[in-house]
Parts: sequence; C-alpha cells; structure tokens
Amino acid sequence: MSKMNLFLLGGAGANIGKQFVQQNGKKEEGFADIVTYFVDTSRSNLSKDIPEENIYLFEGLDGSGKKRDSNYKSISESTHDILHRFKPADVNVIVGSCSGGKLSVN
Repeated sequence: MSKMNLFLLGGAGANIGKQFVQQNGKKEEGFADIVTYFVDTSRSNLSKDIPEENIYLFEGLDGSGKKRDSNYKSISESTHDILHRFKPADVNVIVGSCSGGKLSVN
C-alpha cells in the first residue's frame, strides 16, 4: 500500500486539510494510507481533534501572513527540521496559499 503525506501549511492548509484528519491511520484496500501534518505559526487555525504528534508549530512566531519580511528566515530554516520530524512518504502533497507566510517563503 502506498503512503501519502499531506503537509498542510497555515490557515489555508488547515481549513482544507481538516477534512482529512479522520483518515489518519485508516487503511482501505486500493487507497493510499493518508497522514496529515499541520505546519503553522499559531494554533488559531488548528482544531482540537488534530493529534499533537501531527502538528509542527514554529517557536516564537504568532502568525505570519503580514510578517513575511521578519519571519521568512525562521520558517525557511525549519524545512529540514520539519522533514526530519515528518518523514516523507511515497507521495507528498503540500497544501497552502501563496498569500500567507508559510508557503510563500519556501
């Protein structure tokens, strides 16, 4: 069975990806095993049913959409740490919006 990671970035990623949380760990014949990972600068976009081990929060940052010029370095330098913590799968999908701070700097 193939494995697929959804990397859900910021508010847009969280809003789109919250419908996939219930798929974590479910194995269905003919479908990829989907795991959702949420990456954000604050908890404000994250629902309480997301497992803590599937959340990556940036330390010391609270929001980034209007603070790209001051947060981009911290966010871009964290890419290695994120991929070390959430190992890539057979298929990896990144979901976010280019208007926020997380996807626009990577």
